[in-house]
Amino acid sequence: MDTSKPGQRGAFEIPDEVADDDGQLNPYPWYDQMRERAPVRFDEERSVWDVFRYDDVERVISDYSVFSSESGATNTIDMLLNANEKTETTDTLASVDPPKHTEFRGIIDDVFRPGYLKRYQETFEAMAEGFVEEAVTGQDEIDFVEDVAWTFPVTVIAEILGVPPEDREQFKTWSDELVAAPDKRTPEAKKRAHENRVEVHQEMTDYFADIVAQRRDDPKDDLITTIIEDGEDVLTEQEIYNFGLFLLLAGNVTTRHILTNAIWTFVEQDVVDELQDGSIPMDRAVEEVLRYRTSVHVVRRQTSEAVELQGKTIPEGDFVVAHLGAANRDPRQFDEPDTFDPTRQPNTHLAFGRGPHTCLGAPVARLEATIMLSAFLDAVDTVEIATDDLEPFYGSNVYGLESLPLSIST
Repeated sequence: MDTSKPGQRGAFEIPDEVADDDGQLNPYPWYDQMRERAPVRFDEERSVWDVFRYDDVERVISDYSVFSSESGATNTIDMLLNANEKTETTDTLASVDPPKHTEFRGIIDDVFRPGYLKRYQETFEAMAEGFVEEAVTGQDEIDFVEDVAWTFPVTVIAEILGVPPEDREQFKTWSDELVAAPDKRTPEAKKRAHENRVEVHQEMTDYFADIVAQRRDDPKDDLITTIIEDGEDVLTEQEIYNFGLFLLLAGNVTTRHILTNAIWTFVEQDVVDELQDGSIPMDRAVEEVLRYRTSVHVVRRQTSEAVELQGKTIPEGDFVVAHLGAANRDPRQFDEPDTFDPTRQPNTHLAFGRGPHTCLGAPVARLEATIMLSAFLDAVDTVEIATDDLEPFYGSNVYGLESLPLSIST
């Protein structure tokens, strides 16, 4: 894999037009401009193609025969997992196309189906109520990100994986460090962040090596055992470890932002009372949040052949960035797209992708969001955003907030 290729590096850079606080908090005016003026454009600075309209984005993320994930450099998690020079370079679900993707996905597909997840629902509800009670009791101000949104998703995915309860705090620390952005946008800061990720990845690999060895000797009714047993003839040893790490990260970071973006939106749009009294169903509200404030704003692909989009020819081997956040506000697809409408039907958003690479964890993310947001709003009488200066989360593909200070009454 040629990690020096400009387009590969650029695919992970934030476009200059939205690379400040205002642009990160509200990229939608720029998306509006690009959909109308340059729906497909080549960014000379990043050496990548940006795609903004719904129909084009849908094609890029679903037509794997032309827009491939096979380079191993089209998603953040694979870049993180393969940053450690001491471990074998591996593929994950996000970095392979069918038929290998189908084979990988088949190992754990059943575990993430809504019917299977019902076995965890009561456990997750109890977890959510416990976390919320701990966060809000005796408090009149909390940070929703730190006190709620980080804690619940990592605990849920650890429960499904079968990580012992006493290790889950360490999992949270590892996942925080692995996805942390550099403290400054300088080469030195980026180098420090990379070195820390390599160290954390090694620690997590060592941990998974130990727990995999334990499960081989003493199988359990958990996802780690499923990966070992069903993936034994499909995955290398390092791929088994990275499968667990991939699920931990994918099941943690994006759900954190779904939860945070939801509360941000509910308060901003003044629908908290209706959610609390049930006149707006929580599951419908979550679905509209996924469209209105999509937590994963971009998906990356690499062309396997030259292709034309919107009159522009994208050469073979070039990197393409599909802007889900722009597609989900496209007026060609959605009536009044800038209006938050929790009654919207149908709601054909692309928040979880489309085609073979549709997010495997979408059912569990929806379940988590519905459970946790309901538990939180049930536990508070009133909730308001406690600052006018929200701090964006700087990420090349994730959209959300670093923190969300809330004033609450219970």
